[in-house]
Amino acid sequence: MSSFYNTEGGCIIVGLDEEKDEEKKGLGIPRLPDTPVTVSNFDGLLLRIQDAVRQSTNPSITNLQFSPLISLNGSHVFLIGIPKTKSLPAMVTYGNNNRFFKRKANGKYFLDTYELYETFNEINLIEKRIRLFIQDRQIKVSEDVFWPDLGRLSSILIHVIPISFFDSQIENFSSHEFQTFVKSALSPPGHEGYSTRYCLEGFHLFQNRRFGVDGEIIPYNLLFRNGCTETFTNQPFYHQPDKSLIVSGEAIIEVIKEQLEKNYLIYRNLSIEPTFYLSIKLNNVQNMFLTPREISLGKYHNFNELQLPITLLSNDVSEVKNQVKNILDILWQSVGANECSPNEFRKVFDKFSIDI
Repeated sequence: MSSFYNTEGGCIIVGLDEEKDEEKKGLGIPRLPDTPVTVSNFDGLLLRIQDAVRQSTNPSITNLQFSPLISLNGSHVFLIGIPKTKSLPAMVTYGNNNRFFKRKANGKYFLDTYELYETFNEINLIEKRIRLFIQDRQIKVSEDVFWPDLGRLSSILIHVIPISFFDSQIENFSSHEFQTFVKSALSPPGHEGYSTRYCLEGFHLFQNRRFGVDGEIIPYNLLFRNGCTETFTNQPFYHQPDKSLIVSGEAIIEVIKEQLEKNYLIYRNLSIEPTFYLSIKLNNVQNMFLTPREISLGKYHNFNELQLPITLLSNDVSEVKNQVKNILDILWQSVGANECSPNEFRKVFDKFSIDI
């Protein structure tokens, strides 16, 4: 499957044999097997195949297609469709294998040193493009180019970038069905009454606001035509009695969890490969404490902006939790804490799912 995926895509027929010549070489002519193949639980079998492929490839191959189960003279046959990757090739990680496969006319083969070199050059190029895209968007937000009156706010800015972003476009981006789905699936953080509009960048979902009102929560989600999403909110920042702001770590965890779930849902329904990079940046945090619990440890003294590591997320829910926890540990360590509180993290992410 990975060799098809890494080349031009393809199809595997399950339940048929192949005619062979006198030397036992395949002739490419299908025939029914001598012993009929029967499938008692087709849905269960498809789930097992999907799980096995997802868990044994990196990045995970998750968008297989299956035909209905066909019965031919008492034997069951079905087809597995494997798409061509639009971005990174998938490495087989099953057993002791850590290899890349591709296909030629006579079957699959291991990538040689030159092809591996080209593959990793391609990965480096993708990561460079992603970083440049994120930096460009961060500048547009901080300088009020995208939307007025945002740059002065203490805020969290989240980008989710599919690895296929630079050569893909969402189909039916202007359709009524698309609008209806995205309006319900990608609501902005807090979403207590929000509006939607098309814009130059894509599709914008934003909470209605009054410009220049201090303390107002101003969240939005932006879905780009290539599948990237941008989340902005000042929700995790709270005024203390002396009018100074603190950063609520628990609110940050909640925002990240909810936005990741929305992205997995969006990508599954819009047929976008669900392997993506996550970027989290905090703006205007200088001299702030991180949650009341961490006040005794210190402030964000030496910087006004905090860019957390841009991370390629797994398609395994347990690994995603570990990756996000590692990112958040850096946020806590920046004020002198040991780590993001495991109890606070579990309270939020125990409910996290990539299959909502």
